[in-house]
Amino acid sequence: MPRETLREKADRYLLEGRVTVIEAGRHGVAARVRGEGACYTTRFSLGAWSCTCPHPNRGTSCSHVLALKRVTAPDLPRGHR
Repeated sequence: MPRETLREKADRYLLEGRVTVIEAGRHGVAARVRGEGACYTTRFSLGAWSCTCPHPNRGTSCSHVLALKRVTAPDLPRGHR
């Protein structure tokens, strides 16, 4: 069986109800994402993504950040928010 991609894993986390938004406001959003054995805090704040997981690219492309990106839209132009 092929290994799950980061996007597939992010989609699975959403489908399994593993993403819980804990804070949302004008300047950002934060969520807890239950990964494969631990919960991580993922945020979008001051124009940057971050995650507390040990993935080497945790601020840009870990599955936890991708899952939160799927339920938020910080990159849309102002007229579309």
